Amino acid sequence: MAPLLCVLGTIGLATTAELLLPGGTPRPLAWCAVLVALPASVVALHSVTRGPRLRISAQRLRAIHGVLFLGTYFGVLCPLGWTRWVLIELRWYGVPFFSLIFLLLPAMALSLSLAPLLFWTQERTASSMQQRAPSFRRWFLRSVGLVSVPLGVFCGVVFVASYLWELPLLTRAGLTVSKSFEVASAVVLFLLLFAASPFLIQLAWPARELAPGALRDRLEALTRRLRMRLRTIGVCDDRTRYSINACAVGLLPGTRSVLFTQGLRDHLTDDDIIAVFSHELAHLKRRHLVSYALLATVFLLSLAPFERVCEGMHTWIAGGLFAAYALVYWGFIFGFISRRLELEADLTAVDMSGFNRYATLLKKMSVLLGPRAKRAGWRHASVERRLAFLHATADSPEVRLSFVRTARRLRTGIHLLLVLALGGWLGSVVTEFRAPQGAVALERAQRALEEAVVFHTLLERPASARWFTRGPERVQATYHALMERTTTDLELAAGDFPHETERLRGILEGLGEKE
Repeated sequence: MAPLLCVLGTIGLATTAELLLPGGTPRPLAWCAVLVALPASVVALHSVTRGPRLRISAQRLRAIHGVLFLGTYFGVLCPLGWTRWVLIELRWYGVPFFSLIFLLLPAMALSLSLAPLLFWTQERTASSMQQRAPSFRRWFLRSVGLVSVPLGVFCGVVFVASYLWELPLLTRAGLTVSKSFEVASAVVLFLLLFAASPFLIQLAWPARELAPGALRDRLEALTRRLRMRLRTIGVCDDRTRYSINACAVGLLPGTRSVLFTQGLRDHLTDDDIIAVFSHELAHLKRRHLVSYALLATVFLLSLAPFERVCEGMHTWIAGGLFAAYALVYWGFIFGFISRRLELEADLTAVDMSGFNRYATLLKKMSVLLGPRAKRAGWRHASVERRLAFLHATADSPEVRLSFVRTARRLRTGIHLLLVLALGGWLGSVVTEFRAPQGAVALERAQRALEEAVVFHTLLERPASARWFTRGPERVQATYHALMERTTTDLELAAGDFPHETERLRGILEGLGEKE
């Protein structure tokens, strides 16, 4: 989970830097110094936190590593001028795919500088658990695979979206400035990726089929008893070989699978694995993945009315409101619902495998996790809380019935949220549809003119002889195309918005005189 969160944070920072175009002066010597300073900071952090007076758990230490990594990457992008160097000096502004590749390079370099230290910490953890750590080469290749898949998917999506967004049909219809169309495109794309997630997970987290034998026969018998069909029951030889984890994947029938880590196979008995398998099957049986997909869809659909509310606000104020909204939604609402769904999966797993077997599993997990068993996570309640919940439901049928009713109300609430979000999105569609044609043309003209101003800045800078610099001919061709598009849209908007049109024409003529 930690590498994936770092990848998502890296993508978010790179995308934000490209949109905001920060103006820090490029400092190449500082970039090189950061590659040394970050590993040195991690070494100093380990030496301090591993002392007798200040000991920090491995989980919190990984969180600190992630914050330090993302903070350093942000420093390289903005204050140290990497974004300005890529977008202005190298003239890759307006080419989303290639500019994103360049903006991600510092994160890749920082990851490579940290790789030996991260492997060292994994090796120490393995030795403390009396496990043999994998070789550095094997660990490194696994880590690269885990990180490169989401990055590759994101870059591919950006490439396809940037190509489609330039189609004349979308431009003439005004869909390139339609916020509701952008949101609808994001929802469709998300659902496609979520449906394809089992295959993407297989690329990032290679798994082999569970070997035939008594355990596999028992797992398949449980699956048949529940009238479910799984694509595969896999075992992942993960990066560390000692992590204890399992997951259920697959939104659509025919793609559903249950995956175990090799560490889980090494540490738990067959009865324990059956209990874990029951928990993962419960997620599929109760369609929790559908609930997660609906919650993500609600968030995306709500962005259309949210952007309408934030119209006219300063960029930083709107960005702060969006960050607060995302934090509340994903950190609190999604986390609360997810923890309740995990408890429902526990309760269903007890019905499948028996109370004693599942309670034994949780007790064993409490011993293996140590102090972490008392801490709740973002999406999971603590092991102690889960065990107490199962005892309460076993001792009192009223408690169980009350929780079942709560779970039903929770699903009803998710569907109501979806209806409200869909209504807000449809309201944005109606508002945009009723807007006069001149308003759409004026918004297109404003966007094109803003980009033309940036491209004019690119043309004013001296040409660079670097082979990876965007050629001035392409920049000039894009600049002239933006000027023509602005002129055409201003003519369409002149009848409805004469004063605003004259103001923009003045800016356009000023650019022409400078040229």
